Amino acid sequence: MPRYAAYEEWLRPLFEIIMARSGSRGVRRRGSRLAAVQALYQMELADKTVEEAIDDFHARRLDSVGDVGEPITPETVDEPFFEEIVRAVASGLDRYDGELEQALERRGIDRVEVILRLILRAGAYEILDRPDIDPPLSINEYVAISEAFFGGTQPTFVNGVLDRLARETAGDEQG
Repeated sequence: MPRYAAYEEWLRPLFEIIMARSGSRGVRRRGSRLAAVQALYQMELADKTVEEAIDDFHARRLDSVGDVGEPITPETVDEPFFEEIVRAVASGLDRYDGELEQALERRGIDRVEVILRLILRAGAYEILDRPDIDPPLSINEYVAISEAFFGGTQPTFVNGVLDRLARETAGDEQG
């Protein structure tokens, strides 16, 4: 089994979604979010550095991903946005985890399943540090990513935590 075979199998549903339509800014941003979660996953489980994870993405972006048979092309990923998410989440990890723990009502973020934790961290970055992106849009994007991997209550969980974080952040800015 190739080194990343299980990992690529895990990502297949999202790449199929992305490959269905390519070119629009929204689709490229969704591809960036997915690629960022993938890079964060590599960093978490394979103990890669930020630069190693980004370099791995660049090295593999023109290769086929799994059996989907479609390459990750410039039309499907906004590379600067992808790199920004990865770098920001990695450098602000303690801050994002602290904010998420408050939104989780003091539950430890380390008790959240790894994929959900990475999705939440990326969403927290956008909600807290990207005022140019409407929080409901970010929330919907990360809920869609979670829906590709999980059935049941996990997408609802992502929605609830990120929505609570957005409301708390908006309340802090007003008060």
